[in-house]
This record gives sequence, structure tokens and C-alpha cells, in this order.
Amino acid sequence: RHPTALYLIEGKPHPSGWDAAEYYQKLVELARGLGLLTPMPTGFSESNLTASGGNGLRTTALTAPSVVFNSQFTPTRELITKLRSAHVYVNPYTDRSQSVSGTVAMAMSTGAAIVSTPYPFAVEMLSDGAVSS
Repeated sequence: RHPTALYLIEGKPHPSGWDAAEYYQKLVELARGLGLLTPMPTGFSESNLTASGGNGLRTTALTAPSVVFNSQFTPTRELITKLRSAHVYVNPYTDRSQSVSGTVAMAMSTGAAIVSTPYPFAVEMLSDGAVSS
């Protein structure tokens, strides 16, 4: 249905008592096994992004849904640009005691749709009374 959809996994998972590196590698292998893994495009950076207007990441070169992993640190300016170009921001935390998320706060400022696991900050900031756990 969305032949040029791009699912960008930005950064590495935070370690929280489990093997984050092993989990990250399992995600890479899952995407590869499903035929969705796409290498980070050469020169992929802020210049490949559209700032707003609902156009999202420029994915005209993609011919199939793709998953791209970027395990490098992303400077704040570039992260905000990526969040501004996203149609949906997904914020999965395995630890429900997570107190706050800077990226959720940044994503909220961009107007992107946000999907999150229910930890206190997300429930308070994103809820309109329709929260499921």
C-alpha cells in the first residue's frame, strides 16, 4: 500500500538491565529476514529531509518498504529535522518506570503523530483519556 515507506530506527536502544546490543542485532536480522533491510543511503543526512508539509523523508529512490538502521549519534538539530519530516514517531520503552523522554517532547513540538508504550510521561502528555495498557 505504501511502496516507499521508510521506517528509520534512529540510534541504539538504551541499556536497562537487558542486552540492548543483542536486541538491536535481532531487530536488524528480523528486517533482513523479511527482506526490508536497506543500507543507510550514501549521503543520507539533513539534506535528504524535507522539513514539513507532510512530505516526509525523500524516499523517491525506494521501490519497496524499507527499514534503515542508523546506530550513530544524531545531533539535536538533525534529530529535530528528522522528527519534523516524520509522519509517525514511535517511542517504545520496555521500562514502564521511564520518567521522561526528550524525543517525545521534541516530536510533540513537530505535530507528528506519536505512538508510545504507556509510561507515566507518555500517558500524561499524549493521553486524551483513551489509554490502553
